[in-house]
Formats: sequence, C-alpha cells, structure tokens
Amino acid sequence: MRNRFLLLCLVVLAGIGSADEKREETQTLRKDGIELKIGGSDGYQISVDGAPFSGVSKLFVVDPAWKERYYGYNDDRQRLDSAETTSSLPGAEGLVIPLVSSRADVIEATQTLELLPGRKLRIAVELENTSNTRGVLENRLASISEAWLMNRKWTAQLKDGSTTSGTTPRWAQGTEPRSSMILADFKKAEFELPQGPLTIEVKGDAEISLVDYRRNQWAEGQKFYWFGVLGSELQAKEKLNYEIIMTFPPKKDAAASSPLKAEVELQRNEVVYKTQPAEDRVIPTPKQITWGEGSLPAGTEVAVYVDAALIGGDKIMQEYSKRLSRVYGLTFKPASEKEALIRISPDKDGGSLASESGEAYRLSVGKDGILAVSRTADGVRNALRSLEQLIRADEGDKLGFRRCDIYDYPSLPFRGIHFFTGKDARDLQIKMISEILAPLKINNLVYQVDYVKWETQPQIHSDMLGMDKAAATAVGKCAEDQGIDVIPLVNTFGHSEWLLQRPEMRYLADDPEDPYAYDPSNPKVYEICEGIYNEAIEMFKPTIMHIGHDEVSMDGFPKKPANKAIGATQLLINDTVHYYKFLKEKGIRTMIWGDMFLAPGEAPDATLADNRKESARRRSLLPKDIMIADWHYKAAPVDEYKSLGIFNSEGFDAIACTWFAPDNIVRFAKAAEKQREQTTQSLGLIQTTWAGYSFDMESLLGSVEQYSAYVLAAEAAWTGGYADSKEVPFDFQEEFLRRWNGEYLGGSSIKGWRADISSAATVISPADLGLAESALTGIKPGQTALGSYNFQLSGKNGQLAAVQLAGAFSPPNAASGVTLPVEESAKNVYLAMATNAWVPDGSNIGTVTVILQNGSEHKIELRYGKNILSITDARQTLLAPLAWKSESPEPGQGGAAIHVLKWENPTPAESIDSIKLQSAEGSPGIILFGVSGAQ
Repeated sequence: MRNRFLLLCLVVLAGIGSADEKREETQTLRKDGIELKIGGSDGYQISVDGAPFSGVSKLFVVDPAWKERYYGYNDDRQRLDSAETTSSLPGAEGLVIPLVSSRADVIEATQTLELLPGRKLRIAVELENTSNTRGVLENRLASISEAWLMNRKWTAQLKDGSTTSGTTPRWAQGTEPRSSMILADFKKAEFELPQGPLTIEVKGDAEISLVDYRRNQWAEGQKFYWFGVLGSELQAKEKLNYEIIMTFPPKKDAAASSPLKAEVELQRNEVVYKTQPAEDRVIPTPKQITWGEGSLPAGTEVAVYVDAALIGGDKIMQEYSKRLSRVYGLTFKPASEKEALIRISPDKDGGSLASESGEAYRLSVGKDGILAVSRTADGVRNALRSLEQLIRADEGDKLGFRRCDIYDYPSLPFRGIHFFTGKDARDLQIKMISEILAPLKINNLVYQVDYVKWETQPQIHSDMLGMDKAAATAVGKCAEDQGIDVIPLVNTFGHSEWLLQRPEMRYLADDPEDPYAYDPSNPKVYEICEGIYNEAIEMFKPTIMHIGHDEVSMDGFPKKPANKAIGATQLLINDTVHYYKFLKEKGIRTMIWGDMFLAPGEAPDATLADNRKESARRRSLLPKDIMIADWHYKAAPVDEYKSLGIFNSEGFDAIACTWFAPDNIVRFAKAAEKQREQTTQSLGLIQTTWAGYSFDMESLLGSVEQYSAYVLAAEAAWTGGYADSKEVPFDFQEEFLRRWNGEYLGGSSIKGWRADISSAATVISPADLGLAESALTGIKPGQTALGSYNFQLSGKNGQLAAVQLAGAFSPPNAASGVTLPVEESAKNVYLAMATNAWVPDGSNIGTVTVILQNGSEHKIELRYGKNILSITDARQTLLAPLAWKSESPEPGQGGAAIHVLKWENPTPAESIDSIKLQSAEGSPGIILFGVSGAQ
C-alpha cells in the first residue's frame, strides 16, 4: 500500500510540477549558518554552512485506500501568500504557513518553520481531520543527505523512557521502509558527527521515523535518509500535533583553505580515448543467434538485390541505405541476385517463418554474402536493423559484417514508447526516434500532444511548454518514415491542467479553485476538445487515439454538486463513451489508461476504483473494442501483474505500461508475454515517460534514467521480459549513451596527452568515502584506462591518490582549489572526477575554468547529478558518462564510481594555458583523479 501511495504521488508530481504556470513564490530564512528555502512542490530545502542537508520535504494526506489526495504541497503552491512571521523565542525567525487545499472540508492545518538561536531548526505541524471520514498522513520532514548520517554512532531515548544506541549503516539497507528502519517512535536522538553532535528532539502525537532510503525504488538513485511521519492514520475529527527540533553542531572552525598550484608534467602522443570494441551482440536479443568466424568484407560500395515479391521491401532498403551512407559512409547499388552482396528474399509459403508473426526474419552473414528472409516488409526492416549492429571495422578502418546466423521474431507485437511534446523538442525527438527507438525495433509512439499550439484554441497556449504544430508534425513524419505508428494522446477528463491552467479557462473546471478535472456538464468542454482532436487527427492520421482518463478521482472529483449527483463512475463512462463514439465515426480506435477500472487487489498499484464490485461494473459499461493502457509502476513479482488477465478475460485488448524501474519493466513484460500465451489480446508494452510536460534538454539531462530505460523496454518487449533485471545481458544505460553519442563502431582511438597531477594529490581513504576497502583495488597508480578514457593516475607508496578539494566532508587542510598548468593544445579535455559525498541533484559543487593562451576563459559550473556525481553514485548522465565502476560486495554496499567531464575547445588551434578547479563553499569536496587532452 505504501509503495502504491508513493507511486501515485510521483506520477502526479511528474506532470503537475512543470505544467503549472501559476505564480510560485519562495522565501528564504537564514540564521547562524542554517538556511531554509521554503516554497514549491518540494516543500522546503535545508542547508547548513552552505552544505545541503535536506533537498526535498513532502506532506500528503490521502484517503485510507491511498487513492484520493486531500492535501499535498503540489496542490498548494501559493501557500506562502498567507504565511505570517513568528518568533517563539527572542531572536528566532520563522513562518506560520496555513496548509490549504481544495479539500478544505477534510483537512485544516498549519505548519511552522522556525530558526531558533543556537543553530536550531523547529518544524511543527498542527493538523485536524474536520470530516467524518478517515485519512492517512505521510510527512517527510527531511531527506537527510547521506554524508551527514552515514556510519555515525547514535544514542536515542524512546517514548517509553528506555534508551538505545547504534551506528547508522555505512551500506544501504533494505528496499522497503519497514526493513530499513533505523529509529522509530523516539523522543530524542543524538548523532556523533566529526564537527560535533547533531540532536533531534521529537514532541507530540505522531510517530517519527528515520529510514535508510538509499535503496528504495522511489529514491530514483538519490542517497538519503527518510525522516518524518511514515504513515499515520487519521480518525474522523482527530487532531494531530507534533514538532521536531534539530540542533546542528557548531560551525567547523577549520583554518581557511586556499588554492594551490600544481606542478604538472604532460605525457604526449598517447592514446587518451578509445571506444570500446564492438561486442558480439544484437539488441534486442534475437531468439536464436549463432556466431561465425570473423567478418565478411564489404568495401565502400555494397551491391543489393531485393526480390520484387516482397512488397515494400525496396522502399525500406532505400531508407536503410540512406542511414548507412550517413553514419558509416557505405553506398548501396542495385544488383542482380547473383552479383549482390546482400540479398533480400521472401519466405515462401510453408517456409521456416510461416508459423511466426509477419515481423519474423532470418538473417545469415556467411562466407560470401548476406541473406535476409522474411514474409513481410516489416520483417525486412527488422532484419536490416539487426544487420546494422553487425557492422565492424578492422584496423585499417575497412568495414565488414560480422558473420552469424539469426532466427528472430518479437514476443510482443506492440512495442511502444510514450513521451510528451516540448517547446524546443523537435530536433531532440527526431534524434530519439532515428537513433534510439527505430533501431531498437520500437513500432509505436504514444505521443502526448496536450501542449501543442492548437489553432482552434490559441488562448490555452503555454509559452513555456507549447510546441508548434509544424514541429510536432515533423516528429510524427519521422516516426512514420521509420515504420513507427503514432498514437496521439490528448488528455481529457482527469489531468486537464493543460486546458484549464489559464484563469480565463477555469470556468470549464469541475472546481475552478482547483483546476484539475473539467466539468462534464458543460457542453463547451466537448466543443473545445473535439476541435483539438480534429486537429490532432489531421496532423497524424492515426488509426488509434489515446484519450487519457487516468487518476480522474485523485483530486476529489467530482466536486460540483450536479456532478456529484451523477457520481464518478457514470461520469467516467459517459465521458469515455462520448469520445469513443466521436472517434469511431472517423474509423479511429480509442485507447485509455486502465487505473480507473481496477480496484485494490487486482494489481500491484494504480487501482483507483473503490472496490472490485465497482471496478467490474465500470469495465462492464465500456465498449469492448477500447484498448486498455494498463499502467503499473511498482517492481512487483511477475505473478502479481494480474490486471492484464482481468482485462483480457472480459474482452479487452490490453497493453502493459511501465516506468523507469528496471524490474518493473522486465517483469511486467514477462507477465504480458505469459498472458499472451493464453490470449492474443495481451498486445505488448508501452514505456512511459514522466519527466515533466516538456521533452527538452533540461528534461533529458535531469531524467536520463527515464530515457535510457527505452533501451531496456525495447529489449523486454521483444524478448518477452525477464524474471529479474540482472538477467539482461548488457548495460542498458551504457547502451543508450553509446547510441545517443553516435559511437557506432568500436575500437577507434584518439591521441593526445595525459597530465601527471601527483604533486597535488593525496591518498584516497575508501572508508572515509563510504566505500568498501576493496572498492578501488581495480585501478592502480600509473597509466590506467578508465573505460574508454586513459589517465595518468597518481599514487603514494603504492596507494591510489587524487587531488582532493575542500568541502563539507573533505579531509582536513584540503585546498579550496587547484590550478593545473597545461600549455598544450587539445580539441577535447577529459576530467575524471567525483564528489566525496552525495547531495541533491542540482546542488552547486564548484567550477572548472579552462584558460586559453589568448587569455579567454571558459567556465563550467559543476552541478550535482548533471556533470559530476559522488564516488558512490553509479548513475549515468549525458554530461558526465560513467567511465569506471567497481562491483559492490552486496547490493548497495560500497561500490565506487568515477565519471568523466568532457570539455570541447571552441578554438582547437588555440593552446590551453591552464585549468582551474574551484570547490564551492560548503559543498561536498571534489576529487580529481586525472586530466587528459585529445588532439
């Protein structure tokens, strides 16, 4: 139940936060080195002496079934408008903030945030359930950054008067809150920090818990300790008051650190970057593949024969040859069957592919030629996409095709990706389709186009998110050219923020004070939405259209008395059937989300009907030819994904819809494949993207884990999934970055120089960094390759050393910055770096400044999670790819990770004078392992 609630919150926040264009205020309180930034959907953030302490706070009140939210920060984004200053003690500074939501008939509450003298932070909540219904409170008071509490001794007094003690774990604990509990229901706890004690005092009614959240699915790779009310039942008319006071240790009275200048020696004419050799692998993994010996030479001009009996095969070959010409420099020419190197032939009646789908193919790269066989043009396309992955280059850069025999077909016929449009998304989305989705045999794109600039309704245009129709049309055309069907999605009912966000449109809302769902009793709603649907149909010419309809009741719908009288179920059915008829008259099939048609117990999560009787009634009222997009995001065991079978047994085609958790993707795909063995109405998989309502570079940089999951989803949908993501035979994140960065051929190398920075380096202590003692044994001082990158790593007495810059958790006497003289040219500079502690994404870490000999300076701001990560954070990012990592002894235990920041010289002919690194005050310290330059 808890995971379902967290899931629902995350799904809502993923969209609402970026879609809301209302004014959103923040306010900052500062006292004695403690800073409290208040406002926004993340509640408030806490920093101490410049070091991030807590990045996110949350407060939710929901109904007992965890389906309807009575209150949440994301609903109350302007709560500071009514805040009043307070001072409970002389010298204190604080705010009393009314917590107001659209369900004021259920919850009345205030929150006090106050900085007290003596480096104290007070947080108090007074909350009353004013209704006759029960509820549940979830209040994350702080997400305490890992470095503050990791491996710290503590003592605590419990509410029963007893005392206890222990040490917070160095390694991340269990994946569920109850299995990773550190402290619960205590009165006072004291943690031993290097700079002094951190104490937490608790008063009031609620049970306050401290949980190791670092391995939790919903932490999304963030490493923190969850502190707050983990889930407290609210009885009818119940009042709940509680407060905590945190007392932070004295400010570290260390001598002021200063920058240093290193003596640097360059080793020139070395190979500093080399792409990894191409592995014998095809993605998605074929059903059967047998590798032969060596490669078949291709030359620069390739002769091709396409049997005329394969209708559409020649057109696909032409598109394929354009790509291979652009990417690999190969040219193709038509030839007779006898003269051709590549022959594309039909599988005759009764052939080896007769029992498989039309997408099946056989591909043989033999001693003298290549044969691709399929019954359809779709199968030809699949064969050619596999053939591209067999291209190899020898040391003389001559191309060939790796010899093998493949017999292959997809386990699931529907293999889709869902993402949004975006103001500047056109080129990024065309690249995503052509470089990632199409080569991985994705064949459907659910394209959520709510924020397109609709001609029929220009007044709802979003300056921040709106995409031109021409740009969206171009994206759709790219998908069509690649054999990908576009299913436009315009959300009606439920999430109607896109339509209602402007003040002048709020008259269409069921509750104008909370413009979430539109008012189905207002005929103007349907006039507007049908006009937009007609525009989308004209743009994409779809055979299927997705009308949304998820989480309709999440915000208390219906609220308008006339709609309440009809009831949520009948309103939902009426609205759905309205669009179903509208689309059917145009020959278009309807797709909807499935959560409103499931009840608790029928799936792991996303079950928003009140009970099974009601969910069955809702399903019985739907036309049976509606397609159900059945979304569930919990990483549950395969057998718990039961909802596909429920929908199929009642006559619906259904599609498994996943998010970014690897086990959710592979296991739900496995469930879909098992269900498909029973009925063809289990169609496949859609990988959803909830990284804001705008597909842009900021979204790509900040949520790369969602976009890299496309590779895993393609693998799972084609193969039929896995029982566990550890069974996937490749690193899908690395594969995404390789393809996105255009590294198609392995083994190419670049010469340049390596910098010896040992004069400024000090020995690395794994224990101080939260690492296992063996974590860094895989790399040695000297000339060492970190993945594709080569560096001159430093050492002292045989131990690994690095330049360690000052920060909140750095060794004593660490320098605040370092200058590295270079005096050499480079087209690219690579810096192998890490921070010594995890902090929330976006935190300021410092700067890298490259100074050219002409005096120009090029500054790079280091932001956590974008271009620099912790030594314990093995995530992939676009701007700081993971170069090397060690394996953990156990899950979550002490593995190391080193990322590389790449700087491109805008004037490569101009030599580099020096490189400066500066650590930000109060941030984690920077660890610099090595610097190389590519020429």
